[in-house]
Amino acid sequence: MRSGFHQHGMRRRAKRCARQASVRVVALIAVAWVAACTDESVVDPQTAVVASDAATGAMALAGASDRDILVAFYHATDGSNWRDNTNWLTDKPLGEWYGVETDAEGRVVALDLSGSQDLHAPGQPIVRHGLSGSIPPELGDLARLRSLQFSYNNLRGAIPPALGSLPDLEVLRLSRNQLTGPIPPELGNLATLEILDLVRNDLSGTIPPGLGGLAELASLLLGANRLTGPIPAELGRLANLKSLDLRANGLTGPIPAALGDLAELDAIQLHFNQLTGPIPVELGRLSKLRVLAINRNRLSGPVPSQLGRLGGLRQLYLEQNQLSGGLPLSFAGLTLYSFSFEENAGLCLPPGLVGWFAGIEDGRGPICSDLDAEVLRALYEAAGGSSWANSQGWLGNDPLNEWYGITADSLGRVRELDLTQNGLVGSLPANLGNLVSMIRLRLGDNPDLSGRLPASLSRTPLEELRYANTGLCAPVEAWFQEWLSTVGRHEGTGLQCPPLSDREILTALYETTDGANWRESGNWLTDAPLAEWHGVETNADGRVVSLDLRWNRLHGPIPPELGGLAQLVTLILWGNDLTGPIPPELGNLAKVRLVVLATNNLEGPIPAELGGLASVEELHLHLNRLTAVPPELGALKRLRQLNLSFNQLTSAPPELGGLASLMRLGLWSNELTSVPPELGQLSNLEVLDLDENRLASIPPELARLENLAELWLASNELTTLPAELSALERLSLLVLEGNRLTSIPHRSGGFAGLRFLDLSSNEFTSFPGELSGLGNLSVLELDGNRLTHIPSGLGNATGATRLHFPPNQPSADPIRELERIGRSLAAGFR
Repeated sequence: MRSGFHQHGMRRRAKRCARQASVRVVALIAVAWVAACTDESVVDPQTAVVASDAATGAMALAGASDRDILVAFYHATDGSNWRDNTNWLTDKPLGEWYGVETDAEGRVVALDLSGSQDLHAPGQPIVRHGLSGSIPPELGDLARLRSLQFSYNNLRGAIPPALGSLPDLEVLRLSRNQLTGPIPPELGNLATLEILDLVRNDLSGTIPPGLGGLAELASLLLGANRLTGPIPAELGRLANLKSLDLRANGLTGPIPAALGDLAELDAIQLHFNQLTGPIPVELGRLSKLRVLAINRNRLSGPVPSQLGRLGGLRQLYLEQNQLSGGLPLSFAGLTLYSFSFEENAGLCLPPGLVGWFAGIEDGRGPICSDLDAEVLRALYEAAGGSSWANSQGWLGNDPLNEWYGITADSLGRVRELDLTQNGLVGSLPANLGNLVSMIRLRLGDNPDLSGRLPASLSRTPLEELRYANTGLCAPVEAWFQEWLSTVGRHEGTGLQCPPLSDREILTALYETTDGANWRESGNWLTDAPLAEWHGVETNADGRVVSLDLRWNRLHGPIPPELGGLAQLVTLILWGNDLTGPIPPELGNLAKVRLVVLATNNLEGPIPAELGGLASVEELHLHLNRLTAVPPELGALKRLRQLNLSFNQLTSAPPELGGLASLMRLGLWSNELTSVPPELGQLSNLEVLDLDENRLASIPPELARLENLAELWLASNELTTLPAELSALERLSLLVLEGNRLTSIPHRSGGFAGLRFLDLSSNEFTSFPGELSGLGNLSVLELDGNRLTHIPSGLGNATGATRLHFPPNQPSADPIRELERIGRSLAAGFR
């Protein structure tokens, strides 16, 4: 199954419009770049343009005046196409130029060319002002500038470090552009800065710790970029900070406890990241906090009671983490109008907060007792509840403690269920094991209760299980018998169930995953042949060989019974809301070739038993919350594709190097800090995806991957690469975007087959001339770096059809080199 890898490639190729297949080479006396941004899929040689008019926009004149700088800025950012350029390039005072404010001496103190609301279309989106190109570093020479605002434009390239030299700057707003590269550490020198707004760009790298020294900063807005790494604890020194927006990045690690020192904070937005660990209790000290959004991360543990001290809090978002337990009763003192905490690892509302929660205008999340009440309703229906000897309270609205036979804990979760000698008739529901807090289950002396003990019981912490004098039997499977032996007080019937039929297994799946609410469930639970059930295929003997329920709204855990489908070849449960761990029993699927459990909420380690899938060829577990890869997966000799991207993996076992047939390995967006050298033994590997991890180095052994065609290493922490990698003769795509590279170690004649090379958003100041001999290169990306010249000899890359350079300050020789590149490009198109 190739879709995951293809989607990854499509996202990478579509991330900037400059990756459309066109070329435009532009040089403005001291700013030279190659940019592409057209919708044409085929480029005529005439579109490769070289411009080097020395009379246009002098940007680096010694002692340039504010007027000189603004004139050149106008030309560099396509001023003729701005939405409003009133008085620009005229002899009028600079203070009369649109967007410019000056002091009494005529020096520029504010430059605001942000997009604005169309006065003739109130309520419509803000209209971009039309600035394009890159931000010239010479703006850093506007010595009296206090406010620089270019939001809602089409600016590209890196943020010039020179902006960090503006001694009086108070406001820097560059949001909603297409800026790339790292946040310059030099911005930490802006001692008077009060607002830093870089929201919704394409910035990468880590958050500079030096920003914690901006003593006057009131707003730090870095959301919706591609920033990685931890949140610097140094941000806890921003004593005047009121708004912190780091949402929608790729940040990892814990929430720093030091953020609890920011006494002036009004809003914290950390949602849509990959943050881990507990919620710091220190956040309970933020007495002025109104908004706390830490949803959609990987936070775990209980919610600290100290958050109940935040008397000014009005919006609290905790959903889609791995938080557990009951919400603290201290929350009863909060006055919230928006609060969500659904889709966690058991986080729920205890009985003591139900009344308080009802008064919240926008409240979303489960009541603790509701989670168990759903299971109890299924038990009532399956076991003839209407004819029980005593069913007082059942199915009513009273607390579960008042339902006959139930003892609940302080959260309202079932601890004991005693229905001994109560006239139960029928069977037990498959989801009975969803009573995850239950320690005692007594069902004895109900002779008309029959069938199997649900396999889901193996997920409960049962200490006592009694079902003597019933018709119940215990599953014969070894894994269930092993669990049964751990129950301290067990009094049963001595009956062992025969193996489940495929029909019974599918019925258990339906009942465990809320089949009544599936998107499609045609013929399920009917007497129709299994082949007529939605998503099911059978062989000539009626045995299930394929189960495909992708994007079908399955909700709940994967039942362990599924491992009993002995003839199953294809298992696709992609894109549902499956929770809990992957059942070890799936390792019994000896004939399965394709397993897709991607895009769910599965958690915990991958079970070692999956190493027993002797026939599996593709295993897709991406977009879950899995935490560890067992070494046993290295025994899957037939495996051709393994996708573990977008999980919480911190390491990969060296045994993966034993996957002799592996062709594609996806480990994108985890928390890996190293790559096993043994991966170099994967002689058939064609695609290796290690984007968005925390890698500081790559083992030279990867140079042994003789069939490798694509190597993705974007958004890591690499400062160098092994020179041995240049020996990868079949490598056609190498993505190194968003690292800290300053050079590419290279051996003569290396990278012979390379066609796509992305070095954008690194720390290059010069480019290795050796790479200019890459005759097969089609795409070279360098934007978001700090190049000071265009490399001599680059025109020898005669196959290049797309070249992307950052803003530079080239000398005459590189400009001639650009002309030669243009001729080479034209020749390459003929």
